[in-house]
Amino acid sequence: MRFGDIKKQMLKKKFEGCRGIVLLGVPGCFKTSYARELEKSRGYFRLSLGELFFKNKQKMNKETNVDSFESQLASLEHSAPVDQLALFDLAYDALEKAKKEQQNLKIVIDGTPKTDTQLRIFEQLFDISILKVVTLSLPLEVSVRLLLNREICPSCLKTYNSFFLKDQKFDIEALLPKVTQTCDNCSTILTKRPQDLKGEILKRLTFLQSNQVQVLKGFESRGVKTFTFQPFKGIKDFDRFVNEF
Repeated sequence: MRFGDIKKQMLKKKFEGCRGIVLLGVPGCFKTSYARELEKSRGYFRLSLGELFFKNKQKMNKETNVDSFESQLASLEHSAPVDQLALFDLAYDALEKAKKEQQNLKIVIDGTPKTDTQLRIFEQLFDISILKVVTLSLPLEVSVRLLLNREICPSCLKTYNSFFLKDQKFDIEALLPKVTQTCDNCSTILTKRPQDLKGEILKRLTFLQSNQVQVLKGFESRGVKTFTFQPFKGIKDFDRFVNEF
């Protein structure tokens, strides 16, 4: 047996007994807000490759020989093999630490896998029992407006949004900082992600939606149940989400 095969078996064995749910959806559909609420109020460990990526961007650029941070971010969504392995090394370290603290770990996987490649890598490395996959979904025009009005703290990654929508169907409130363009948590000046600019959003959402169809088919072929949830009231729909799933 090759060393790589032995290592994979050891990695998988480490996470036996862990159970997880996966939250999918394009950016701007509240999946990270819901994942954080599951972490805060329901005792889940939240795993976000995107967040690990942003927090370790200097290390990622050095290890993967990628000069541009934005090129690296694009690779997260476009399946570049070297970058995927470096990211999953970070995920492994985070899960290993959490497993030491809680034997029967409950995990909410926030926005991953984005591609069929990520699904295969995750399946090979981690023996986590995925109980269900829930796709959070909003109309495309609502997601676009949420992204156009989104700002993020580059230090703690807390997000804010000036967009609000209230009518017979929607009741989405704006999430504004107490001080304009300043993070409530750490007082860092808020920024916009380059991929949230108008010229990039539709192209990115179309790409992600196309890949998401393949990822869902991959989960279903493995016998995992998939569901769709529409957060018409934003984070205020969290209790309805919990009751349904």
